[in-house]
Amino acid sequence: MLRKKIRGSVKPLAATLLLAMALGQTSVCMAEGGDYYPAVEFKPELEFFFKKGMEAREAGDLTAAIEAFQTVLSNQPMLHRARLEMAVAYYKDRDFQEAYQQAQQVLEDPKTPPNVRVTILAFLAQVKSDAEKACKLAHSWRFPVSLSYLYDTNTNAGPDAETIGHANLNAISEGRSDSGSVVTAGINHTLQTTRQLKLGQQEATLLWQSGLNLYQRNYFNEHGDDLNVYSLYTGPTLVSRGNWRANLTGQVDYIEYGDRELAYYAYLLPSVTWTLSDVLEVTVDGIANQREYTRDEEQGRDSFYLAGRLSVARTFGKDRFGVQAGVQYFNENAKANIYSNEGLEFFVGGNWRIFGKCSLFAMVSRRDENHDGDAPYTTFVNPTDNIVREDNEARYTAGLNYTFVNAGWLSDWKLEAKLVQTKLDSNISPFDYDRTQFFLTLSRIFQ
Repeated sequence: MLRKKIRGSVKPLAATLLLAMALGQTSVCMAEGGDYYPAVEFKPELEFFFKKGMEAREAGDLTAAIEAFQTVLSNQPMLHRARLEMAVAYYKDRDFQEAYQQAQQVLEDPKTPPNVRVTILAFLAQVKSDAEKACKLAHSWRFPVSLSYLYDTNTNAGPDAETIGHANLNAISEGRSDSGSVVTAGINHTLQTTRQLKLGQQEATLLWQSGLNLYQRNYFNEHGDDLNVYSLYTGPTLVSRGNWRANLTGQVDYIEYGDRELAYYAYLLPSVTWTLSDVLEVTVDGIANQREYTRDEEQGRDSFYLAGRLSVARTFGKDRFGVQAGVQYFNENAKANIYSNEGLEFFVGGNWRIFGKCSLFAMVSRRDENHDGDAPYTTFVNPTDNIVREDNEARYTAGLNYTFVNAGWLSDWKLEAKLVQTKLDSNISPFDYDRTQFFLTLSRIFQ
């Protein structure tokens, strides 16, 4: 990498633009050599800003470097050395359009010497090439698919929290068992822009992620408990050069339960993750969910659901072991008080990479849910008792997954076996239930 050096005050210079294009890095060295712009008299008081720009660019603070060079050029627009140095700063900031325009402006000056024109042309060609590559890489597509065999000991417990939240559509303790299939498919698109956003003292890359997903759970016999969820989502993601990333996703779900339309869900899903070290991350995320049910008998369930979660993840043994733990507060305000609730959920989980692409995983969670005190459950208790419903749900998950490598058509497919045990204890006994679900899943992400 060529070093930048200013000797004494900056004089009118004959610029020689030397480009070092290695791993996307560019440097510029300006050598003295006669009166390049004899009509331009350099103002000594601008030397401070020029040096500031060079030092900032060397330190990686490209925004400060560009601002310093712009200060110089606002006072002396024909000082092309500063313009070329600024072009390189734009290039390193991946603002290829501005880098091209600044260098092109110097090229179009009839006073630019032939040897400088040659190097500027080489720089412009490199900028154009990198811009075209960035455009191709900016759009990435992923196509996740999965097919599962499911055995469920309590199908009438309704959809689980992983699909449409804790809806508790069929709160009865006598379960019906059945087997079935689960199919998921999606189209996910990521747009990565070339601009770096300045947020405080850090810069971040802006991405935009969008997609649609399909979830279908079909039982072999209990078709009244079949579930279809169609999801559409979009939203920005920021990834910093330092130690954080954030996203804000908007999502809409259309839900069918049994053979009938059930509801529309609209989500706003914010999330921020801080990387505190190579092995430690902290995440704060949330859910704002408007639930609109379309069945007449479910109108009282229309609600606005809010949740906020704090979680910590830590890896050990060169990422061979991982642990995650967190806590979530939730509050659901329903049209009918009987469905309003709030509470806390705690969870802890881990994974162990046994060898290569084979891992064990497990998670334990507990959810304490208190319903609205103004809602007597007259269907199940004496109307005069006015009992406040309280639910305690414990969930235990364990499984094993393996990604096939060098296995012909099976390569990159993941095989997973998962067992989920759920037990809900309620002070109103008809809401008690036990449920065991076993999933055997084959999945892959095409890209």
